[in-house]
Amino acid sequence: MKYCITMERTQRVAVWFDAPNDEKAEKEADRIFGAATAADFEDGDEERDYALDNVDKGRTITPWS
Repeated sequence: MKYCITMERTQRVAVWFDAPNDEKAEKEADRIFGAATAADFEDGDEERDYALDNVDKGRTITPWS
């Protein structure tokens, strides 16, 4: 029988900064986000999940949690 496992990984990191107003905060957030690299996420949180399907029978064995 044919099976398919679909996996996902979500990484999350918080970066704190000060700004004098919302407009400048948005610009700074865009700058931080645009400059972020994979290394910036190393100390962040990670979540993983998967779902397993039996392709031949068209049914889910393990649903997303």
